[in-house]
Amino acid sequence: METTRHSVQPFEALFSRFYEPLCRFAAHILGDNKIAEELVDDVFLNLWEQEIEPSNVTKAYLYTSVRNSCLNELKSTRHRFQQKCSTVDEQERAELLSYIFQDSRHPLGVLLQQELEQKISDAISNLPPECKQVFLKSRKENKTYQEIASELGISINTVKYHIKTAIASLSRSLSPYLLHMMVCFFLRKIEF
Repeated sequence: METTRHSVQPFEALFSRFYEPLCRFAAHILGDNKIAEELVDDVFLNLWEQEIEPSNVTKAYLYTSVRNSCLNELKSTRHRFQQKCSTVDEQERAELLSYIFQDSRHPLGVLLQQELEQKISDAISNLPPECKQVFLKSRKENKTYQEIASELGISINTVKYHIKTAIASLSRSLSPYLLHMMVCFFLRKIEF
């Protein structure tokens, strides 16, 4: 972007044209009108301070700048949330998570759910191959121990052993996320 000392009029015209649509765009991402307005204000202030000529500013540049600011805000909010969770007792943490996950469109809830789904997927991927296969047939395909044993040509006791091993391994690797998972399972369905 070319920078020069610019006059107020072209900048005001740019602001008038894009401010409201950018605020709606940011509010859609963040779910909060006030924060959305603050972020859009910051984007325009940054343009002004950098003395970027308004005629060189494209619609795509503005929307990309606002989107990136929103994503940074969501990451920062998630970080503050995680810090808060580490300092509150279990009851308060459950209430906070319940609030966030009640609205399936809450941006922080969506991010946390995606992160949690990835942790579960990673934990399952790290299971030994036979153990993972048996576990997924049981939990994802809803097959009985007998069906799994017949299908894989193993004994029911071997199926039980693999399920027990998988649950123990997942419990160890996912224990830091137990409260998050409980809230998600009760308020939303998580796929793995």
